[in-house]
Amino acid sequence: MNIKSVKTRQFAGIKNKEVEFEDGLNVLVGNNETGKSTMVELIYQTLYRDSKLSRSKKEDKDFIARFMPSDSNGDVADVTLVFVTEYGLYTLHKELVAS
Repeated sequence: MNIKSVKTRQFAGIKNKEVEFEDGLNVLVGNNETGKSTMVELIYQTLYRDSKLSRSKKEDKDFIARFMPSDSNGDVADVTLVFVTEYGLYTLHKELVAS
């Protein structure tokens, strides 16, 4: 699987951002506290976390505290991930919702 792009309206401190990746190795470069590690977390959480978050589960509470935008309406983080495999091009859109 090769990731082609990642787009979010809000995830942690990242707002209205789209990053496109080239074939091969891609490197995120920037000053401290500019969102490099958060972008990596965004990709990981999109691929591996359930979209329904429970405020009573410890790991979900930790996620909500770290990554849910405190100024958002309804505690929703969203991401669209475009990737390609040997079978074609796919788009995964996930809204992580705290309830």
